[in-house]
Amino acid sequence: MIKNQKRFTHILFITLLSITFSGCQTLKEHHQPSQKNHSSSEQSPESQVSDWENLQRYTWSYQSTHSKHPILLLFSHNHIHAYGGCNRMGRTYIIENQTTIIPKGSMISTLIGCSALENERLIRLFLSNPMLFKISDRPERTLKLTLNNGESYTFSSEQEQK
Repeated sequence: MIKNQKRFTHILFITLLSITFSGCQTLKEHHQPSQKNHSSSEQSPESQVSDWENLQRYTWSYQSTHSKHPILLLFSHNHIHAYGGCNRMGRTYIIENQTTIIPKGSMISTLIGCSALENERLIRLFLSNPMLFKISDRPERTLKLTLNNGESYTFSSEQEQK
């Protein structure tokens, strides 16, 4: 009986996962900004990838001077996922004019009590406000987020997403 329940749970999980990813692919195609055409002789294949695609390619890390834990951001299709050492938070977003991340819908969060309050405050700022974004790859790949109040935060790329 337990073996059948595990098998059913596994099949249900795979089915839901495939439905989710097929829906995400549709959203990705819908929300992906138009891309300018560049000749291949002008740019390397890496630089031909749009900022929108690079945003989703990496896990981004910001180290606040007030916390021992980094803030990690992951952009996946039309969702921002954030972690700062305690709670996991997320929200849907759209890209406007290939330069601005605009949060949409409601923010979701786990509710674990912890001492990473500065990171929690910053994550809520990132997930609640439109942000200009710019990705640079020299000397290292970074993501600069600028809030409407002018505050800027520079994230480094951690690992490439598969």
